[in-house]
Amino acid sequence: MVYNHSKSLRNGNKLIPIPPTMSRRISINSSCECKISNNSKSRRQNNNDSSSKKDLWERLFHQGYKADVCINTNSGGVVYAHSNIIAMASSVLRGMLKQAHRYGRWRIISIIGVPHDAVQVFIRYLYTYSYEKEDMDEFVLHLLVLSHVYMVPHLKCECEQKLELGLLTIDNLVDVFQLALFCDAPRLSLICHRKILKNFKVVSESEGWKTMKLSHPLLEKEILESMIDEENMKKERIRKMNDKKVYLQLYEAMEALVHICRDGCRTIGPHDKDLRSYTLDYVLIQTIVEFLYAETWGLSIVTAGCDGTIKTFHNFGLPIRL
Repeated sequence: MVYNHSKSLRNGNKLIPIPPTMSRRISINSSCECKISNNSKSRRQNNNDSSSKKDLWERLFHQGYKADVCINTNSGGVVYAHSNIIAMASSVLRGMLKQAHRYGRWRIISIIGVPHDAVQVFIRYLYTYSYEKEDMDEFVLHLLVLSHVYMVPHLKCECEQKLELGLLTIDNLVDVFQLALFCDAPRLSLICHRKILKNFKVVSESEGWKTMKLSHPLLEKEILESMIDEENMKKERIRKMNDKKVYLQLYEAMEALVHICRDGCRTIGPHDKDLRSYTLDYVLIQTIVEFLYAETWGLSIVTAGCDGTIKTFHNFGLPIRL
């Protein structure tokens, strides 16, 4: 019974037609569509995850749930934070927290010298690694100082980039230059220094320059000396360019003279052109050609000396006008 049943199954399989193979294009397109759909879904999922995580950190900062740090700011302001988060984001804050006085579960530190809102934007950045454009435009100088003092290099790079790309103006140029020197930002200080030298007349009338004259007279002296050095270098470059131009004219003139004497050419310079528009003074060279091809060239010259001797020679050398 079992043998007959298996035999009938084999016969049934023979009667079933073989299905057609799927075309290659259809299979490829279907696989690509599946991959694209999967990639788009994963991308949307990643974006949603990142935004939800950012919102979570935002709520944690603003609500201060189980915060254990009080940061005193100017004008009696207080910013609440979590010690674990700010200690991992800044090694300087970590050291301050180790030395901070404890009052129950609270640790109290101070960040003064900058506005309260700037400190709040700074601490928020340690949570979310993000900022609002309006906050950056308003507190970019304060954030540059805070990121340097508390060793947050990614925020420091953001501030330098924003200043280089548009927040650097004539009014704050001197202030940014001083901060760049203080905060060890060589690229930013170089950009500021070049703009000061380029717009010195306008910058010297700004309030920042007047304040710098009173607070940092040595820095003002260094800028003035660098401006004098820049003017001297500019004059030296102009002098070298003029010397190079003269040497080029002398070289072309000597080449023209060699060509005249060796090949006997009577015309020097481009045809049907204004000779005054060229580096070499072709008009002067043409005068020399006319002088060389004077009427005495190739003639027999007879001269008489004071002693009564008469000399005759054929003028094949460089002529003189008689």
